[in-house]
Amino acid sequence: MKNALGVSIALVAVLWTWLVLAGPLNGLALVWAGFIAWGAYFTVGKDALGKTIMATIFGSFMAIVAVFLLALIDDYLGQFAAPVAVGITVIFLQLFQNSITYQQTYWVMLPLLVGC
Repeated sequence: MKNALGVSIALVAVLWTWLVLAGPLNGLALVWAGFIAWGAYFTVGKDALGKTIMATIFGSFMAIVAVFLLALIDDYLGQFAAPVAVGITVIFLQLFQNSITYQQTYWVMLPLLVGC
């Protein structure tokens, strides 16, 4: 069930990225703003502030990974490279979110915070 959720979330991420970068929302919205709002919405619950902060930091890190991935596949996929790169990283975002707890996330993200 978790893999099906990851795939469906990745497909929505691909659609959002295409709408913003090449579709009708081009120039009207930002890809990263949509993902930050989306991530914050799904983390609301117990310990909402801490979860939102960690989700935002990890999402930003995965956005960097998506940009590097985009650079690798841009020559092969053209205008579909960005949506595919984002979809791949969103699968990992969802899998990471389901694999560890908030306290474990803090200790995983702490070196990234110190490095910034």
